[in-house]
Amino acid sequence: MAPEMTDGSARLAATIGLLLLLSGLLFWETTAAARRLRDREDVRRRVTAALAEREPERAAALFRHARTFDAAYAACQEGRRLERQGHFAEAAESYRICKDADPELLAAHLAWAEAVLHSQGKAVYSDLRAHLLELLETRRGSSTDPETLQSIKDLTLDLEELLTADAPQEHLGTWTVEDLVEVLTRSHSRGTSRYEGPRVPLRLGFRPGGAALGAAAEEQLRDVATALRRGRLAKADLEIEGHTDGVEAPTEAERRALGLRRAGAVQDALVRFGIARGRLRITSLGSRYPLASNESLPGRDANRRVELLNLDEGTPVWRDVREGR
Repeated sequence: MAPEMTDGSARLAATIGLLLLLSGLLFWETTAAARRLRDREDVRRRVTAALAEREPERAAALFRHARTFDAAYAACQEGRRLERQGHFAEAAESYRICKDADPELLAAHLAWAEAVLHSQGKAVYSDLRAHLLELLETRRGSSTDPETLQSIKDLTLDLEELLTADAPQEHLGTWTVEDLVEVLTRSHSRGTSRYEGPRVPLRLGFRPGGAALGAAAEEQLRDVATALRRGRLAKADLEIEGHTDGVEAPTEAERRALGLRRAGAVQDALVRFGIARGRLRITSLGSRYPLASNESLPGRDANRRVELLNLDEGTPVWRDVREGR
């Protein structure tokens, strides 16, 4: 005859049983989640292949399988159909729906970007490049689709080259007081920057990752302070925009922080030279608006800069003046 269990033994046995049950459920859920993840990755590979497939029937078969897993992938198929018909704006909207439904599907991001480029052209170069840079930063080292990721990197570099293809060369030099006054009082013109102004790009010898001002930079800013006491500029408010190159910090958030330090350093210098701090607003635009390609050392040197914008004569809206050409 088996001995009766004590209350403590019974509770222990019940606890062990519950733990075993929970362990089994956890194992089952983990296994099921892993299976769903594998299935999702398989479907992503099929959609990626379908978007690149030239044979319509094979593409349709790949999309059909994907739709049985998730109906949202029908938007990618519709985007592909519209793109083949030359309806790029409508295709871009379908691709947007698809990429929003599955943000990890890099092929949808790439197809959307290419369709947007076809439909809107140079008007979207800056914004599109910024979107793709952010995408690359969030997917660094974690993508299961390296080939598409490389295509996105290539497109980002292509956009940068398009942005900087005919950038003016005046930004390479220093500025006299007279030139500063003349450019900063041009109503609604770009000065010598590529972008809407009136604005002046100042290359102040920033080292990669740094915001320190050397002797030459201090001398240039002393001339800026003199200009800001002349004529209409004597009462003008200015925005000081900090900029970086595309590689001196690993993320755009860090590049924006660096650009803000550069703008702050210029603001402090101008205050030391007698300009009221209340006239000087600072901001940072990170690497979003390059003057030159980040693929070369001279290009990166040009992009590490601040730009001065006369807020009394212009508006702080960044638009490439070449968009209307």
